[in-house]
Amino acid sequence: MSTPPSYLMMLRGGGAMKVVVCFNPAKGGGWELQLTFTRSSQSGSSGALQPGEGAWADRPLIASEANMLLLCGEGRWHASIFEFDARTRRLGKIEFSGDCAGVKNLFEWATTANHLFYVQAFNPPWASGMLLVSKVGP
Repeated sequence: MSTPPSYLMMLRGGGAMKVVVCFNPAKGGGWELQLTFTRSSQSGSSGALQPGEGAWADRPLIASEANMLLLCGEGRWHASIFEFDARTRRLGKIEFSGDCAGVKNLFEWATTANHLFYVQAFNPPWASGMLLVSKVGP
């Protein structure tokens, strides 16, 4: 099955954006970074993205398009150190190992309030409810 073309998506970190890093043994034992964002009512290039929002560069997402991005490690990277504060129920520190520049940047940008960032993503016909990240950055 061939990979569909990827398109530029723009997002602004912070706000209600949610980032989850998890190990998924069902998918070949790989690590995943899941990023959930609020759909913007305008295109990403409009300059109107608010913290926690995302949109395609040329248009807003439509209601049937997922508002969750998925970056799969596929054995290239993994989370190596976690520090979790049980009192505040917040992640205090996370470090990544391997070929991890993309996941490190995506994690940092998504968790930095008001940081505008870009990904290339596509809607996989074999999986619903998510957009797969093919490239971190423009």
